[in-house]
Amino acid sequence: MRISRPEPSDDRPASRPSGRDFGLRIPELLAALRDAAGDRGWVPFSTFMDLALFHPRAGYYARLEAVGARGDFATSPSLSPSFGKLFARQFRQIWQAMGAPPRFDILELGPGAGQFAAAALAEIARDSRFKKAVAYGLVERSASLRETQAERLAPWKDQVRWGETIAAIAPEGVRGVIVSNEFFDALPCHRLEQTSEGLREVAVAVEGDRLVERLVPLTDARLEAEVEADGLPLRPGQRIEVSLAAREAMTAIGEALAEGVVITVDYGDLAAQVYTPRRMGGTVRGYFRHMHVADPYARPGEQDLTYDVNFSALARAGEAAGLKPLGLRPQGEVLRSLGLDAEIAALRRGKSPLEADLASAPLEKLADPRSMGEGFKVLFQGKGIAPERLAGLGGSPLKVSRWPFFR
Repeated sequence: MRISRPEPSDDRPASRPSGRDFGLRIPELLAALRDAAGDRGWVPFSTFMDLALFHPRAGYYARLEAVGARGDFATSPSLSPSFGKLFARQFRQIWQAMGAPPRFDILELGPGAGQFAAAALAEIARDSRFKKAVAYGLVERSASLRETQAERLAPWKDQVRWGETIAAIAPEGVRGVIVSNEFFDALPCHRLEQTSEGLREVAVAVEGDRLVERLVPLTDARLEAEVEADGLPLRPGQRIEVSLAAREAMTAIGEALAEGVVITVDYGDLAAQVYTPRRMGGTVRGYFRHMHVADPYARPGEQDLTYDVNFSALARAGEAAGLKPLGLRPQGEVLRSLGLDAEIAALRRGKSPLEADLASAPLEKLADPRSMGEGFKVLFQGKGIAPERLAGLGGSPLKVSRWPFFR
């Protein structure tokens, strides 16, 4: 989920450790895992990940300081408010392409600490007609993060609403934009391993105060169907991730969108680029205090868990739900199409060389192909909008003369 993203190890250790010390600080999560395991004695990795991240008290996202310098990772919106500003340009262009309707929905999924929404809303406010049309919704499961978002977004409290699902915020459907940044990589995934007997699923058992992996038969027939749809030849011992939660989320997005565009920003790629023999162990990893952690069981409930997003699967699920795939581009290319270079020039203007470098470095990192510019992708899907109407896909350029973005 995070900006410092070392590649996963090429191969797993020759012998997998039998378990991991749980420690003494998270008995509630340990108890929740035991309860979920029940009589069979184990849970799919997806259940472990869901509890480790989203348990209301013992889960990772129950912590308020997960994002930013005091947390375990930084995201694009936390690096630079210009990230949200630039995407606000794209939102306005979509509103214009839809005929500038009097109501324009923007729903953000997994809004983190609210930095993206704050930057986008501040920029939206520069056009009074657009501001009047925008209804901004935040889909957030974490009560603690909702508190953080509400505090940051207090200046726009009359324009913002919250809900745990899209349907709770927009029961009559969405006309506008559904946007997410690093949302899908945090949705629980199943881990599968190719064996001599076919695909098996990675399960997690609690033994005493230790976590132990087991290989079990697939717990859902849809898992094998997703692997077959990707059409990937897997080697014996190779692991991959399949997120049924991501598929279900994209289905809900497609069903909710009546007209407009879905914009998904995350790290990952098409299936053939994500799951290669070079990554025999798959892509699951943790983040703790801005450090990459190879072992997902090292600090359950205390470290972030994430994996590379399979954009092939997202596009497939969206298309089945009525979303037309419009394009997939590296983040750096999208940001440059939305005016990144002019934004960098504005940030550097009037400063000494050192001050200019310090001011523009975070924004430049977002587009640097050696950093976030290539590893992060932006998937555009939609209903009723042609790709040539979207600047982010290299289509119609933005008209900014009447809307002064650059201060």
